Amino acid sequence: MENQEKNKEIIGELFDTIQFSNEDEINTLFDNLNNEQVKYITTLALASAHRRGCLNLLESEMVSRLIRML
Repeated sequence: MENQEKNKEIIGELFDTIQFSNEDEINTLFDNLNNEQVKYITTLALASAHRRGCLNLLESEMVSRLIRML
């Protein structure tokens, strides 16, 4: 079983962190998150958007403040 996990081809990555080999894996993950996991992945998503330059300076500051409030 462990070899099967290692041999899966990675087809994508969310937020520069979460790798997946098919869309069902992502759906299963997101359908089963608890509140702490939701907060963590939200933080990953926002940090990824910031690194990619998707936010202007004011938006980056507001996101930073929101993350500290979580």
